[in-house]
This record gives sequence, structure tokens and C-alpha cells, in this order.
Amino acid sequence: MKILLQKLQRIDCSSAMHISYVTHRDCDTDSGSHCVRSGICRCGKLRDIEIEMLDIKKVAQCFVDALMCDFDGEPRQLQDLYKEIQIVLIANDIGPESLWKVNINSGYYGEEISSVVLCDAQTLVDIQECIERCC
Repeated sequence: MKILLQKLQRIDCSSAMHISYVTHRDCDTDSGSHCVRSGICRCGKLRDIEIEMLDIKKVAQCFVDALMCDFDGEPRQLQDLYKEIQIVLIANDIGPESLWKVNINSGYYGEEISSVVLCDAQTLVDIQECIERCC
């Protein structure tokens, strides 16, 4: 099975980690004047974003879940794929924050985290090779 790196780069792993941040609200300025009039702040800006805890098992599960629709194998093969991806993640030490990209979008109350994706090229290539071996 040929999985494109672009697909792997878009797999959201935010559910596999705890992320801390501070929401800065600037309601008293002109940019926040709507908040004052409506009584609901919608100008929140995320600051000091930090990945505090990462669960490698859950990250591996995020990848397997995202790839299941491309995979027509037996459940045992999915278990093997999960284990192999987990090994790749451990071997590549995915803990450092520099390997992750936190994507932020505008939400109802201001900025919010939309996804967290793995952006380390070597780890993504290793995961791709792992998938090709298992499938």
C-alpha cells in the first residue's frame, strides 16, 4: 500500500497529548470593542503553547485510525501495524516539541487549537516505510 507523506503530515494527534497554553484577551482595546458591546469575548489569542505530555501509544493509534480506510487487511495486520508504528515513534524520540506543529484556527471565542501534526521528515519517512512493510 502506497501512503503519501502528505497524508501522514496531516494526521491530527492532538488527542494523544496534553497541551497547555494561555489565552490572552485584549477586550479593552479597539480590536476588542465588539467584546465589550456584546458581553462575550471573541478575541482570545493563544500564547505560550506547550506540549506537556505525549502518549506514544495514543499517537500510534491516531496514525492507525487515520489509515484504516486505506487498509483492507485483517485485524491482526492492524495490530501489527500499530505495534510497528509505535516502535518507529519510540526509536525516533518524538517527544521534543520541535517535531510537532500546533495549528491554530479562529474559533467562536477567538483562537483555538485545530490540530497537532508530526512534522519531523525522518520520522514520517520511517512511518511510511513501516506501513509499506506491514501492508
